[in-house]
Amino acid sequence: MTEITLRTDPPYSPEYTREVGRALAEAVRVLNHATHPANVGGLGRPSDTYNLLGSLYTATQRLPQLFEQIAEYLRLQTESGRIGDTMGRDPVNQALITGLHLTDAASSAQALTERLQAAQHAMAGLFSEWEGGDDPDPDYAAEAELRGGRDSADA
Repeated sequence: MTEITLRTDPPYSPEYTREVGRALAEAVRVLNHATHPANVGGLGRPSDTYNLLGSLYTATQRLPQLFEQIAEYLRLQTESGRIGDTMGRDPVNQALITGLHLTDAASSAQALTERLQAAQHAMAGLFSEWEGGDDPDPDYAAEAELRGGRDSADA
């Protein structure tokens, strides 16, 4: 895979958009390898998991907007008559079906976001017990306390 610079400013191109989509898929693949129990080092403390869950739910939280925008692009293409179908099907109908699936995907992404947030909340306050005593990650403990998760008296 080629190196990609992620940017939110235009100009955009179809090639760049495809490249970012491929990078997202590859990022998940890398996380699958990095978090596999046989691969030591990908997760060192519960705070690593806590932070990873936060990043994951931030990503899934952004998916509904992406799905809605893809559906809107297809709607505009069909309205302008600039879309066809190589399989001989009605392109307007196929775009409509695609839009319905994307609407369902947006709802699923929202539900996934809620589950990831709940998972992160459930683990707030967890820490590793180290040889010689407890050694909670101070950044994680402070963040969890701000979120209402960790209370040293209840830990």
